[in-house]
Amino acid sequence: MQTPRGRWAASLLPGDADTRGGLWRNTVVFWVWGALFFSLWSLATPLWSAPDSIAHDLRAYGAAHGNLTPAPPPGERVFGTTGVDRVPAGLVSSAGTAACYAFQPEVSAGCMAPLGTDEKLVRYDNPAGRYIPTYYVATGVPSLVVPLSLAMPAERVAALLISSFFLAWALAAACTMRRPAIAVTGVVIGCSPMVGYLGGVVNPNSLEITAMAAVGASSLAALLRPDSPISPTLLRHALLAGSVVCITRMISPVWLAIWLGVLLVAFGGVLVKRLLERRMLAWTALPIVASLVNCAWTFSSAGALSGTPVAAQVSASQAWSLSAARIDGGLNEVVGQFGWLDTTLSPRDYTFYIAAAVFLIGILATFVDRRRLVAIATLIAAAYFVPVAIQAAQWNSVGPVWQGRYTIPLLILVPTMAAMVAAQSEHPLTERIAFAFVPVTGLLAYVHVRAYFVQLRRNVGGASGDAFDGGWEPPLTAEVQFALLTVLVVLTWLVLSRSLLRTVERPVPGAAVPSEPVTAPA
Repeated sequence: MQTPRGRWAASLLPGDADTRGGLWRNTVVFWVWGALFFSLWSLATPLWSAPDSIAHDLRAYGAAHGNLTPAPPPGERVFGTTGVDRVPAGLVSSAGTAACYAFQPEVSAGCMAPLGTDEKLVRYDNPAGRYIPTYYVATGVPSLVVPLSLAMPAERVAALLISSFFLAWALAAACTMRRPAIAVTGVVIGCSPMVGYLGGVVNPNSLEITAMAAVGASSLAALLRPDSPISPTLLRHALLAGSVVCITRMISPVWLAIWLGVLLVAFGGVLVKRLLERRMLAWTALPIVASLVNCAWTFSSAGALSGTPVAAQVSASQAWSLSAARIDGGLNEVVGQFGWLDTTLSPRDYTFYIAAAVFLIGILATFVDRRRLVAIATLIAAAYFVPVAIQAAQWNSVGPVWQGRYTIPLLILVPTMAAMVAAQSEHPLTERIAFAFVPVTGLLAYVHVRAYFVQLRRNVGGASGDAFDGGWEPPLTAEVQFALLTVLVVLTWLVLSRSLLRTVERPVPGAAVPSEPVTAPA
């Protein structure tokens, strides 16, 4: 008979994950993995080449250097969040050359000028100038202690370390489930190439995604295994990560509110009771306070979420239809659409990833009880209809601005919830799903490698050029970086596959441990 220690040793990660020490050891392992993954994506992404990167990078510099509340620029017809930043001319001059690259998919990143050394402060009207500054301060702090030529890379290092930490929290929480490999697979499914891409740059959307993953996985682990000795710790992790979510982007409290509603559907009064325990009250108050701070900042500093009215005003029903049509076309962006939305994967790659993810979620859903299945359906509905409603409400003021990546904080929770509930299921067939999971997760790994190749090719030689020889040379060379990313992805898939095929179960807390047979002496 295998002992509990033997079962733990055969699990996804060694060590007792039902202790705080084991949870933190697993967190550190996943943090290193996540930081490597995001770093490789960062090295394949030149400065000023990511979504709104000029605004985010320069805002981080300005916020860290004390400009927390930039004044709006003069004039009446400006976007509601624009603020006047004062940043070094060496940064602004380099950022100004991004016009040669943006929306020019056949032009390599080599056309953009490197960071300058001129430290004279100049005006920059930043579209992100009056966003809530917490994320920008955190990522901009390294720019205070490094030379100007290293300021932007240092900000990226801070950004990827913060985002990978919360992703590590999510994966470590998944490791505490009865069948940890199945639970971890759910989190991994949600980490599309777009998550890796955003994780390597300065963009609050990245932290919003990984912190929501931590909220989802930690809260589910705490509620699905209430008798675990680290259930209170996991619930505190969820509440702390939720607080971070709420002060990351203006819309972030909406995602946390939706997840709270989903948990109420799935667990009902049990959730309320856990949150109102005396030892949890202070932690429960954290995301509430963070949400209030976000709302106060949004309506006092950022002002109205409106800008120059669009030329053609439409009715409410027309706005809904137009908004829905745009959301319908955004699923590919969830998988991966890089650069200034000008670098896409092949239709086959999108089909592979979406079909594989839907297939795996569908299998997991067959092991989910009816109540939690309704909760997952509620989450999927919210991930579609809430963005449609938000964009429709703003259609006549700011127009069609929604991007698929904005919805990833909710979509990443769908496979996470399905997998973690299934991982705790006592259904005897749950162990057999590994045989389907291994080849299908291999398909997801293939798309990750393909996406990285597409990103390298776009930046090195242009969208139809050579990925390994062109106008831009990545820091470690394109060949080395592609090899490293491929090795990391393949090793991750092999470790996950091995764990799935071993169909390891965690011992149920409080269950009796069968003793080893004792042989009487002859």
